[in-house]
Amino acid sequence: MTSIVKSGVKQWLLQRICNVVIVLYSILLIGLTLSTPLDTFTAISAFLAQSWFKLISTICIFIFAVNSILAGWQIAGDYVKGVVINKIFNGLSILFTAAGLLVALIILWR
Repeated sequence: MTSIVKSGVKQWLLQRICNVVIVLYSILLIGLTLSTPLDTFTAISAFLAQSWFKLISTICIFIFAVNSILAGWQIAGDYVKGVVINKIFNGLSILFTAAGLLVALIILWR
């Protein structure tokens, strides 16, 4: 991911765009939960089972993953010293992000 956007300015801009999408998704979730009665398991299941909701959530989950990888890269660049340790940290960051992405998608689409 970080090799795709090598410029620090481009990475900063991509992270800010991701953050705006995350805020918009949060507003959508708050609005939907306040406007829809979610007092039973059936109501919650029906709410989460809608295809449009799953599609928007999937897009946002990928955006969360991009944001996570960029944040890991920035932390590694600022605080992790040594080339080898830096690469290990970035690799683990990508690995944990990919695992979280996979689990989230399995839960969402199951």
